[in-house]
Amino acid sequence: RKVGYSVGVYIDIFPCITIEAYQKERYLKIHALTDRIRKALNLRIIMENLYDFIDDKLHKGWFREDLIATRSIRFINLGFFLPLHKLFPLKEYTFEGYSFLGPNDYHTFLSEKYGDYMMPTPPEDRHFHLYKVEIP
Repeated sequence: RKVGYSVGVYIDIFPCITIEAYQKERYLKIHALTDRIRKALNLRIIMENLYDFIDDKLHKGWFREDLIATRSIRFINLGFFLPLHKLFPLKEYTFEGYSFLGPNDYHTFLSEKYGDYMMPTPPEDRHFHLYKVEIP
């Protein structure tokens, strides 16, 4: 929904898993199925357990060169499929005086995820998209 103040700039954090490159189509089918289940059930606790189970079964580790990385199955929009050498080793980036670790090849990552990431999103297409908010 629209808010009456500036919400600033967000830093996205994407939990990832790895899959074997040849299984990309299978992964897309599993993702489509879980998306339909998500919409039908809308039961967060059941869905969280299902996502954890699927991620654990699909994830192949981080040390094989033939793997590709993608977002966890729990995300509605997948966003990217990248060879591990485009993500690792992580590099340190500075933003607003803070240091963060990010993808080894940020240009490939951002291009895969957002297309022309150097162009700002038009105001009418900007949406608030928090997964959950916890207030201590």
